[in-house]
Amino acid sequence: MGKKSNGKSRIKSPRWHRGDRAIVFRAKLEIMSRMTSTALSILFWMFCSTAAPAQNLVTNPGFETGNTSGWFAFGSCTISAESSVVHSGQYAALVSNRTATWNGIAQQLEGVLQPGQTYNVSAWLQLASGTNQTMSLTVQQVDASGTSYPLYTASPVTTNGWTQIGGTFTLLVSGTLSSLILYAEMPSSANIAYYIDDVSVTQPNGAPGAGQCTVDWASVFQRIDGFGASSAWDGNWTTNQADMFFSTNSGKGTTVDGTTNFAFNGVGLSLLRNRIAPDGTTVETNIMQWAQQRGARVWSTPWSPPAIYKNTNSVNGGNFVSSPANYQGYANQLAGYVASMKTNYGVNLYAVSVQNEPDESTTYESCLWTAQQIHDFVPYLAAALTNAGVASTQIMLPEDSNWNYDYSLATTAMTDPSTAAQVGIVAAHDYGGSDAILNNYGKPLWETEVSTSDTFDGSISNGVYWAGQVYDLLTIAQVNAWHYWWLIPYATDNESLVDTNGNPAKRLYTLGNYSRFVRPGFYRVGVSNNSPALITAFRDSVSGNFAIVAVNDETNDLQVAFSITGLSTPTLTPWVTSATLSLSNQAPVGVTNSAFSYDLPPVSVVTFTGVDASASPGLNISAGGNGVILTIHGPAGMQYTLYSSTDLSTWQEVLTTNPPTMPISWTDTNASPSSKFYSAQYVP
Repeated sequence: MGKKSNGKSRIKSPRWHRGDRAIVFRAKLEIMSRMTSTALSILFWMFCSTAAPAQNLVTNPGFETGNTSGWFAFGSCTISAESSVVHSGQYAALVSNRTATWNGIAQQLEGVLQPGQTYNVSAWLQLASGTNQTMSLTVQQVDASGTSYPLYTASPVTTNGWTQIGGTFTLLVSGTLSSLILYAEMPSSANIAYYIDDVSVTQPNGAPGAGQCTVDWASVFQRIDGFGASSAWDGNWTTNQADMFFSTNSGKGTTVDGTTNFAFNGVGLSLLRNRIAPDGTTVETNIMQWAQQRGARVWSTPWSPPAIYKNTNSVNGGNFVSSPANYQGYANQLAGYVASMKTNYGVNLYAVSVQNEPDESTTYESCLWTAQQIHDFVPYLAAALTNAGVASTQIMLPEDSNWNYDYSLATTAMTDPSTAAQVGIVAAHDYGGSDAILNNYGKPLWETEVSTSDTFDGSISNGVYWAGQVYDLLTIAQVNAWHYWWLIPYATDNESLVDTNGNPAKRLYTLGNYSRFVRPGFYRVGVSNNSPALITAFRDSVSGNFAIVAVNDETNDLQVAFSITGLSTPTLTPWVTSATLSLSNQAPVGVTNSAFSYDLPPVSVVTFTGVDASASPGLNISAGGNGVILTIHGPAGMQYTLYSSTDLSTWQEVLTTNPPTMPISWTDTNASPSSKFYSAQYVP
């Protein structure tokens, strides 16, 4: 993306079409892959309860005809009836000889399903061989608006028994419907065979808008590195803007034209992406300092090397020119920039990217790189960072423009063990393509830019859409970090989190439902969910803090019954973003026998926060109306002592207690120094 120019249409291309049709479904089950060796993964299954049996609209759903009549091979694969491995009855289907991830068994439902109606879709699946894979039930729709995918559900599937996956979608048609295909695909493998049985497509019965969700704290997925956006080309901020984006404080902002004041709740972004100018400087130093002071990690990316290193002798467009001198010269410049930020501005850069969108040559700052060039440049950059005394700054690549489109730019570097060892983060932008699982080569996987360039829409509907995008990248692609494009815009479109006058869009706050509460170092944990809501859960195993984020993209309330076995907490705090609320904390919700229920408001995002009282002892700090709130959590029956200091050398005891229940809270009403530190100790 470039300064003050779209360059080309950068509208995110989802798997489903938005515009003529509304989207009512996303994947409800978690994906299992890229798990650490110490993580415990427990498979879960999903069920949809009905008041009475509903008519199954699938032809030959259990293959009890002894053949695959009613079905066809979608792409290059072989389908056959199988009697040795079945879920129920006498037969199932075997899908083999696949050559692409989307190849699978399929059935045409055009003329069977009716426009405007909602359908539940499910199937039982089992792998024929190999390790755990991700499978999806997908609906491909073709009508006057083109090809779209109104249903895409994903779940882990194994060889060790049957797994049921499914979801709900509403068939909304533009013009004439010419095709509606239900098929089973395997996004994580192009060739592994699988069994399928008891496929079901029904219209839902029972009470609408009700569901159950179980959070499994023992099923651990990826670590979260944070959520952020970019200040590229922007050097003119106020501290109130920094508070709104990077703190968790409430405050007052003023519009750019100075005519209107507005209240805000800080969204606590934990990552800031800034631009390195072609001369190795940046205009964003104040913003970088403010973000870091408020707890965010700062990282940088160049849009173009100096013109002398390019074949066009211009910073706009063109290709990087390979030579040892160019590699060394550019590596020295980037390392010098990183060192300058640390020495002159006190900004410790978390990472530096090799190139913004190395697959794009545009009329603004840009530069094409090949995979071989990226591979050859990394050792020069790693050595230069070490020589400049900033070796802790991680190298990021390739930051290509389309998720899974030209990710091959990472392959050459990451398949060379010596070069891969020098890379800290693999990353891509999320324009076009799909939210598929990418090979992370054992590194953190970051999504580092996405937006749309259509007319500005600050509504809650748009905000919930983006919350759904975050959900997809977290649960399907399993990214460790997610970024929007701009924080503050250059144009009157949707490329930033506020409008041109500085008023927050609702997408700022729905992103805040993640960023404010899901902090770096949290881990995503398993969720089994049969409600229409998009639900994810996260936990910090050290502090015991946890967050459950529920996205309701429907226009009615959703009553969800939550089960949160595996931790101990008496209450949860809901934080709601809706048409009328923006990260507003509501009355605590009681937890009884590890369960609670909540009505999710229409078109909203709700984050439930709490502390596991059974976790290892820890200390949390938050701002309160009367001062600073200190919360100590850990096992009951221990003696806890709280200390405060203004200089990290002299400590004053402020509280000693041996409480019968945990956690305990204490408010420091004398937190007037600009910097104050706290420490907690405990003894059995």
